[in-house]
Amino acid sequence: MDGVGSRRCAGDDDDPDYRTPVKRCKTGSGEETKSLVARRNTKIFNDMVHGSIELSPLAVDIMDSTTFQRMRSLRQLGFAAWVYPSAEHSRFQHSIGVAHLAATYMQELINHSSELQAMDQEDRRRLKLLAEIAGLCHDLGHGPFSHAFEKTLLPRLGYKPRNGDQHWAHEDMSLKLLDRIIDQKGLDLEQYGLDQGDVGIIGDLILGRDTTGMSSQSLNNGYVQPFLYEIVACKRNGIDVDKVDYLQRDGKNCGINCSTTFDRLPKFMRVIDGVLCFSYQNKNELQNLLTDRRHHYKRIYHHRKGVAIELMMSDALVEANGDLDISSKVDDPEAFERLDDSLINVVKNWSSPSAGMKRAQDLMRRVDARDLYSFCNEVVVPQERVHEFKKAPKASDITTCQNANGTRLTPEDIHVVRHSLDHGMKDRDPLECVQFYHKTDGGGETILHEGEYTLDKWVERMQEVRIRVYSKKREKMVAVRSALKQWAERTFGTSELKFGTPEGPRRCDRLLC
Repeated sequence: MDGVGSRRCAGDDDDPDYRTPVKRCKTGSGEETKSLVARRNTKIFNDMVHGSIELSPLAVDIMDSTTFQRMRSLRQLGFAAWVYPSAEHSRFQHSIGVAHLAATYMQELINHSSELQAMDQEDRRRLKLLAEIAGLCHDLGHGPFSHAFEKTLLPRLGYKPRNGDQHWAHEDMSLKLLDRIIDQKGLDLEQYGLDQGDVGIIGDLILGRDTTGMSSQSLNNGYVQPFLYEIVACKRNGIDVDKVDYLQRDGKNCGINCSTTFDRLPKFMRVIDGVLCFSYQNKNELQNLLTDRRHHYKRIYHHRKGVAIELMMSDALVEANGDLDISSKVDDPEAFERLDDSLINVVKNWSSPSAGMKRAQDLMRRVDARDLYSFCNEVVVPQERVHEFKKAPKASDITTCQNANGTRLTPEDIHVVRHSLDHGMKDRDPLECVQFYHKTDGGGETILHEGEYTLDKWVERMQEVRIRVYSKKREKMVAVRSALKQWAERTFGTSELKFGTPEGPRRCDRLLC
């Protein structure tokens, strides 16, 4: 692993940080903390988003493994790279950024929260290291092509998790792969001041827990407090370091700037009564973060061409699955490690292809030639009906509304997609789930309870649901658009569509004119 090495020794600071491996030993006079010699130095990296960042010896040991290095071959934005040519950044880069932010946020909380300053030095060091490793490993279990793998491809392959869960989740695989790294490398966690029980805590931090109403006593752990579960994967309001990193990183690589760098955010965070709190005076920065999330979904993640490419590539992989048997690999960590974005080249270069593989190759050639599925139009679901459309309508619901005298449509001719534009909590305002604090006259800090502060209405609609329809064949666009209008009129009592897309010639047709 390339990087600049640095060494810190116990005694360099009054408060030893997470980079100094320690271990607790029983002595005749009670428990005593003794420093161990680090197996390796910390390392400093130059990151395009955060500048110079320093990672702990344990983080570097985890990074220097085949399992972690696999994330170099996983694009952070999946098929968005076909729309934004510079969006080639990987899960590897994002994971390093999240680890850095997790450690940075923890250090800011330690510096400014009296509750954490009152804790044992070793417990503070341990909390910081747990947050860093959870941030580093939170995406270990991601499949190829970003979220399209688990949200689009696996359901279409008919995959059912063996553990009885309704859906496969990359977070569960992340825990399995972390265990695999520890076992394969023979990492001695005691050399870093951790034990096997701490691996379970890291897993909980990756999965996230709703901390509403949670107390330190309910966790039955001497040093872990509820706030720790909101650093990497916050289930209470969705404001966490994972989001802070990907919004900046995705925006930077797509040429879409965020409204701010969010550098001020951790400096106004506190831990009060074990709860993660934000300064009420800093609420505008939280609004900016949530607004940036919505804008990224609209301009990047839900880009019309990007979605068309995702649908085509998913169709191709479904066709190729008879040869690839993708779904059989997602429960076995060893087999799963071999799944990455190179699957596209595997399909393109498959020799002696079956009929299904040939169809897959034809679809991928269409993508390369920019002969994409055609976006026909979209309908914005009326606000009072949003709760009825938690899933996209069936393709047959649209095609049954076709003009009897027009082009014949079948459900196989179209894709129907549901998109939700919101701020992370569907129709709820995430700020309503944020715990705010303010400074008292005496210079202390206290939690603001409901009724002690007001939140202005900062957005017209918290959630907007859109139903999009794509035609697999361009010559059927007009018929599909007509069927969508008829469906909207029958369903909502209106035939008004979001876009009146003109009937322009194809690019190749224009070139021939």
